[in-house]
Amino acid sequence: MTSAYVLVQTNPGAVEAIVAEMSQLEQVEFVDAVTGPYDAIVAVSGSLEDVEPVRLALSQIDNVTRTLTCPAGAPPA
Repeated sequence: MTSAYVLVQTNPGAVEAIVAEMSQLEQVEFVDAVTGPYDAIVAVSGSLEDVEPVRLALSQIDNVTRTLTCPAGAPPA
């Protein structure tokens, strides 16, 4: 089950290599290159506690310039 989506901005021309590297991270369900203000979207599985280590790993990949984490799932009642 997806617990969050992480939107990723990269340096120009770097998205293909970064997508390949991100797909190897544990807890990553999928990663896709996208168009618009962000260059890739990463779906993170597991609990919300699993998101921060993945987000931190993503931000440390060369040519990743920014990440934005969006928790997934229904809002609390």
